[in-house]
Amino acid sequence: MQKLYGIIPANDGTFVQISLIQEQKKWIVSQVKRWELHNNLQNILLLNKGVRLGVESKWLHKDVPDYIELKTAQAHIGDFRASTSSAQFKIFSDALVNNLLGVYPDDAYLCTIPLYIAQSADNSFITISKEGDSYKVAIIIERKLVVVFSTPVSDSRQLKGFLARVRLYWQNLNLNEQFPKVIYLLNIKDVILEGLGEIRTIAFLENDILAIKAAGVAFCNNEKEVPCFKDCTEASRLRNIRAFAYIFSAATVLAAILLFAITGILNVYYTYRIDKCKNEYNNIINQNKDIRELLKTGSNLAEKLSRIESPGSYESSWARFLHLIGSERPQGLFIEKLGSEPMKNSSEIKIAIMGWSIKEIAVTELLKKLNGSPLINNSTLANLERDDKTKNIYKFKILCQMKSAK
Repeated sequence: MQKLYGIIPANDGTFVQISLIQEQKKWIVSQVKRWELHNNLQNILLLNKGVRLGVESKWLHKDVPDYIELKTAQAHIGDFRASTSSAQFKIFSDALVNNLLGVYPDDAYLCTIPLYIAQSADNSFITISKEGDSYKVAIIIERKLVVVFSTPVSDSRQLKGFLARVRLYWQNLNLNEQFPKVIYLLNIKDVILEGLGEIRTIAFLENDILAIKAAGVAFCNNEKEVPCFKDCTEASRLRNIRAFAYIFSAATVLAAILLFAITGILNVYYTYRIDKCKNEYNNIINQNKDIRELLKTGSNLAEKLSRIESPGSYESSWARFLHLIGSERPQGLFIEKLGSEPMKNSSEIKIAIMGWSIKEIAVTELLKKLNGSPLINNSTLANLERDDKTKNIYKFKILCQMKSAK
């Protein structure tokens, strides 16, 4: 299914866009919409669509003076040129540069509407349409738009005389092309042109001349029927890649937002479920006396087991400590008592070593060896004094902290 898109700028600073679809060899208007000239979001939403732009134009004969800044395009037959303001051409074409397939005169509809909408259209014909307070008269030779004339709508009866003058003017141009004998009246019903040729009528998008113009530009796609101000832009050749990048970026952002939302919802749900299960669990325990007794018994057993296992956890440390005392005890120094107690908020055990020595220096040596062991912390001499009864004996007391082997 083929789709065509045409755009025409309106005088109020908006674009009129039309979408056409071909079904069973007939063209059907799919959509007509209007949007602001510099609507960046709407430009992005064109995605990979290729659009053709029509700009307001005037038709001149022969060369255009250099001092007039106009964008011109020469017709395929004769010396006629379609012209438009260079400034408005740049403004409108730049606004659609990423999707632009061509820029044409807004009079293109006078050629393309009969060719694509009318049944069995001739290759050469005249099209007459009403725009505001004037008639537009277009001459098409061999499916090519040659020139467009304008005449006031003050009296429809004068149109017949105007066409007679155009025919005479045509003969003086020496174009070697026969003046068309078929005349199409586009959405016109109150004009009498008897004797000028075969009259045919076309009804298409009545009362919306901008939509008609947009459709006429959209049909400028294959045979170069209409003079072209500008071919497709380089940026439009990359529109498929750019559209994919836009869609991928939007999908990535949307997926991230969706994932964040799902994660938040799941967190709330699971938190609710956990709280609900806790409440149910506590209610069951509070309402069942047997379970409460079992929990209490379990706590007591755990406490007893902890007390039983606590000394055992230091078996290795005690063995190493006793081996240290036995192997490092200086000669002449004897151990009389050992005392211990657990330290609060610590896994270490506080130990008191009491005994006597023949020499004072032996006590100092033992203290030094304890401090050098990785098993012992903070060894200090708590007391050292002579025995009152035996003056040659020194009694001592050493305090230290033993580390756990775990």
